[in-house]
Amino acid sequence: MVEPLLHFAIPLAAFSLAGEDRKTALALATIAVLPDLDALLHVHRSMTHSLLVVAVPILALALFLKSHRRFLALAYLSLASHIFLDLFVAYTPILWPLTPYSYWVKAACYVHIASVPSPWLAIELCATETRFAPFTDLTAELVTGEGFALSLPLFLVWLLSEKSRGG
Repeated sequence: MVEPLLHFAIPLAAFSLAGEDRKTALALATIAVLPDLDALLHVHRSMTHSLLVVAVPILALALFLKSHRRFLALAYLSLASHIFLDLFVAYTPILWPLTPYSYWVKAACYVHIASVPSPWLAIELCATETRFAPFTDLTAELVTGEGFALSLPLFLVWLLSEKSRGG
């Protein structure tokens, strides 16, 4: 599972690098964590991990909040970043309900060291039938060592973003 800290830190840095002010980047990064709130309902990687389902409330809000359409579009990108990251670690119902399948992109880069090093990339798209099965308990990593190490420079990008632009 992609840990919540990375789901937060990656869009935080991305939106900062894209020129969003710190407050907006912080709000958008917080939105990126929302799909995992489905775990509070005892079902993880449910319909909140579908690009189509998360688009519905964004589009509905855009109809009524015309002056906030840009922010809502960025909020959708933030949610999509969460779903996209999860697609590389486990089965994710990214296109539900258009398709009854959840997908997992298994990707790895290998190298064979011999007289001549031989690198190769292995990418596999796996699919399984989507089942939103409730669980009774869930143990999930909130932060790992790797996630913390990756998140630190991403937080620095956010902290330094406006200073470098004079803001």
